Amino acid sequence: MQTFTIILLSVSLSWELNLYIQDVNDTAGAANDYLVLGTCNECHDGFHYGEDQYDPPTGVSPYTDIQFFNLDWLGTIDSNNNECENPEFAVDKKSTHPPSDLLEWGIRGVTMGHNAPLEITWQMDDISEEYEIYIYIGENGYNLRTQASINIDSSDLAPVYENINGQWVSYDNIKILMGGCASTGTNLYYMDSDEDGLGSGVPYEFCPGYQPQGYIDNNLDLDDNLFCISNDIDDCGICDGNNAEQDCNGTCFGSAELDDCGICDGNNEQCIEQIFTSLPYNLHALINQDEILISWDFDLELDQSFINGFNIYHGFNEIDLTLISSTQSNSFQTSDFEYGIFCISLYDRFNNESELVCTTATEYMQYNYNLHEGANLISFPYIPENNSVENIFDSLKEELDGIIGEGSAAYYDSNLGWIGNLDNIDYFSGYWLKIKPDSDIENIEFNMLGFPNNGFTFYNLHEGYNLISYIGEDNISIDEAIPEDLQDYIISIIGEGRASIYNHETNQWLGNLTELSFGSGYWLETTIPISFYWQD
Repeated sequence: MQTFTIILLSVSLSWELNLYIQDVNDTAGAANDYLVLGTCNECHDGFHYGEDQYDPPTGVSPYTDIQFFNLDWLGTIDSNNNECENPEFAVDKKSTHPPSDLLEWGIRGVTMGHNAPLEITWQMDDISEEYEIYIYIGENGYNLRTQASINIDSSDLAPVYENINGQWVSYDNIKILMGGCASTGTNLYYMDSDEDGLGSGVPYEFCPGYQPQGYIDNNLDLDDNLFCISNDIDDCGICDGNNAEQDCNGTCFGSAELDDCGICDGNNEQCIEQIFTSLPYNLHALINQDEILISWDFDLELDQSFINGFNIYHGFNEIDLTLISSTQSNSFQTSDFEYGIFCISLYDRFNNESELVCTTATEYMQYNYNLHEGANLISFPYIPENNSVENIFDSLKEELDGIIGEGSAAYYDSNLGWIGNLDNIDYFSGYWLKIKPDSDIENIEFNMLGFPNNGFTFYNLHEGYNLISYIGEDNISIDEAIPEDLQDYIISIIGEGRASIYNHETNQWLGNLTELSFGSGYWLETTIPISFYWQD
């Protein structure tokens, strides 16, 4: 009877298996065959001549021939410069490995002259329990520690072929496995460099439970250099970043941004008119000893608009100007200049600028009124810093029978002082000054010293009659003073003893009021609420 014998010897860190095979029926005295496999500290996993030995030729039929078929060794050169010339080996030894590794020896063979079943038997010396040793016939595994022999068919010696992507690949049908998981096989493990529980990269085979520290059994990590438990890495390489670092063009860490028009990288260029809907007004540059005090009005709150602040310019004409400062305040003072032109512009966050509003630096200016007995309809182009009725009319109080504005009035009582609901004088309003009829002076000269208005004062008029000032150019026609596009909404202008009505059919002003006087007041009747400023 022919047998296949496996002898395993445990010698320190080295061991050896001896294989012998013969058919069960001992057909015609068929010859047996012999293989050796094992490990040692000085052995090599690849080809090494002398350590690994070629399979010798078989005898005359009938026979059984088995070998280790290491096709990947063919053409390789060992450390002694020996080239592998044949992939069939009778002896195959490997280096010593820990139980975490699973060593495999594949066996192929043929029978000639008989088809009798083959018997495999083995004898095994003690070996560490950390190592399992199994022989596999196809998918069936047998524990060499607990079983003494197995029978196989001669067809089991042939390799198994599989077509992969149009190419035929062969696999050993018989193999011997040694390691900590010979009964179950290895698992694939991947390096988890960032220790987030997700692996990636080149897979390695280890016995379960024996994998090195830092290796896990999944290949899910999108970036193993970035600790990210969620594995939700955005296009900018940030864990749970949700692409927040992309600019409006989709560029990671880019500088493009949505402008105030909602346009990416537009820099507000397509909505300048919407940004600068209104301009500064009531601009003054007042010379006060060795300083110039600059102030202006502005209707919008900066923190509620797309305007970031005001640029202040100085020059000696409105063409050749130099930027001297920027501010978010409605005033500025400087001691660097004694005179000149000062201009204000608005700027947004992209440093776009509005058109300029300019004024010439002046000292306190004086306007002289010749007041007659009775009612005088006037306005105030120059107003002092203290614009109270008490301060302005202190020198005139004994001559006044009262001051009347639109919906307000004041009267001086020698016992009670100033009484009424008119407390302060402003640039926008017209006022009736009533001089007492029993005044000893036929014409009273009244001088007003104060800050000038720059002629760019906006009026917000309601429907009906509005008592307003005139601080535009002196003695210009009504057509010149009132913007043409607003004349259709004006019914009449009434001054002191003079008036005109606008004929909307002929587009003409009719009446004895043809020119407007600086420092006078006027009743302006409108059909709708309008906003305007006197043209000059």
